[in-house]
Amino acid sequence: MKNKKKVCYVVCYKDPEYIRTRTLTAALSSMGNIELLVLRNEYRNFFRYIEMPARLIVARIKYRPDIFVVGFRAHEIFWALYPAMVGKKIIFDEFINLHNWLIDEHRKLSKNSVTIRILDSYMKWVIRRSAIILQDTQAHARLSAKIYETPRRKLAIVPVGADESTFYPRQAKKKPGRLEVIFFGNMLPLHGLEIILQSINLLRNENSLRGVHITLIGGKGNKKMIGRINNFIKLNKLSNTITYKEWVDYYNLPSYIARADLCLGGPFGNTSQARRVVSGKTYQFLAMAKPVVVGRIENEIEFRDKENCLLIEQGSPEALAKTISWANGHRAELKKIGQEARKLYIDHFSTTVLAKKLEKLLF
Repeated sequence: MKNKKKVCYVVCYKDPEYIRTRTLTAALSSMGNIELLVLRNEYRNFFRYIEMPARLIVARIKYRPDIFVVGFRAHEIFWALYPAMVGKKIIFDEFINLHNWLIDEHRKLSKNSVTIRILDSYMKWVIRRSAIILQDTQAHARLSAKIYETPRRKLAIVPVGADESTFYPRQAKKKPGRLEVIFFGNMLPLHGLEIILQSINLLRNENSLRGVHITLIGGKGNKKMIGRINNFIKLNKLSNTITYKEWVDYYNLPSYIARADLCLGGPFGNTSQARRVVSGKTYQFLAMAKPVVVGRIENEIEFRDKENCLLIEQGSPEALAKTISWANGHRAELKKIGQEARKLYIDHFSTTVLAKKLEKLLF
């Protein structure tokens, strides 16, 4: 390990295996010119906020890292981690903008509240002490620059990508006939569940659901959301058209995706955050060479409608219904779109691409 930079990736989150951490650590692990130490919290409750600062101090003394990468989500714990990182290069993965998330996305606080002013000042402090601020899209980078006055030189775009050990092209046995459509997610506002349900209603009213089967996955623990979906299926007599599962294990998702003809990546919610992100599931669908419906965002990267994806306006059930109907009548084109989707992933979002971007930031 002589002459190799020592990089410590630290994460303190309720889900230490969150997809952002999986993809960034995979990219770092693929680099042959660094020695990587990954510190993931073992506690998922409050005790993680005690566990990780202590472990980071030990890592600083024992391993003497040259660079610290503070993974998502560390906004609230950065101040406690910082003493163990003083004097070293710090790369902070902002990933979500707290100001936007609390005010516009979830409407938890007013933009004029004392709490927001304190949080904004705190985040500016975090940014000043970090050499690099990671963002997943250009739109998020622009937001950070605007709200926190983050210097452009500090901002670096590293897309989320996919866990390539799990999501890759694979064959699946499926019955010929119906167009298999899939959507999964934790049903946050940005995902636009209501847009999906309204689009299904439009297709039903137009008698365009014949030959279409839709699988919806997600909502575990959210009684309101579960009830909404189940009631929708029951009231509209769609039990033969929609299969709903509250939860599917992460490692079983690829088998569901493999059986699908069309994947709903979104986001469709047309919220402030939705207009700035490429959803995690979209990367996974692209990695598996699947045709994916993508909600238009502020920076579209290389998404091209009916070439490497199906691109629609967000917040429009009419646009989504029209796209599903088009897909049902153009099965042959879907395969080509899926192949181009895989190429898009390899060229712009793969682990290799992420590693090259990170390498430039480390050296």
